[in-house]
Amino acid sequence: MTFHGPMAGYDMSREFEYTRYWFERAVCTPEPLGELAHPPEGPQLETICPGRVSAPLVGGNLSLLVSTLGTPYEIDTEGKILLLEDVGEAPYRLDRMLTHLMLAGKLQAAAGFIIAECVDCDPADPQRPSLSLREVIGDLIEPLGKPAIYGLAAGHGKSRLTLPLGVLVTLDATACRAVVEESGVLP
Repeated sequence: MTFHGPMAGYDMSREFEYTRYWFERAVCTPEPLGELAHPPEGPQLETICPGRVSAPLVGGNLSLLVSTLGTPYEIDTEGKILLLEDVGEAPYRLDRMLTHLMLAGKLQAAAGFIIAECVDCDPADPQRPSLSLREVIGDLIEPLGKPAIYGLAAGHGKSRLTLPLGVLVTLDATACRAVVEESGVLP
């Protein structure tokens, strides 16, 4: 089992109750996480495309996922919910990476999308014209018409979920909610 979550040394040494709570639940209890509770101080959750889907969860950091394309370790998105997040990337670079996933057929193959919190991903120079990250995501994800949400606290923000990858998740994008149906650990 692989978990997408905080870095144990750095992030767990700080006192972030939400992050610690979800980390301990994900890696120390054999029960499914259930509905993912969004932190009050977290980013605003929004629906990109409405709909509902249940499928295994895959994904992680967009920069790292794209760098594995064409290798034996490239991500399999066929019929899966794709979780994506990043940190410190300008919208034009995120556009390039998402387009690369699109050209590789990875976005079309996915059953749904959870775009997690992307920190410090604003245009590099506010004086130059640029699409926002939300506009980039709208241009590439919305036309696919698959259930998708934006802003889940599973990226690099102050409060972070720990998510088991490969387990069944039900994404109700219309209601902006996700439910982890299986545990990432054995009893």
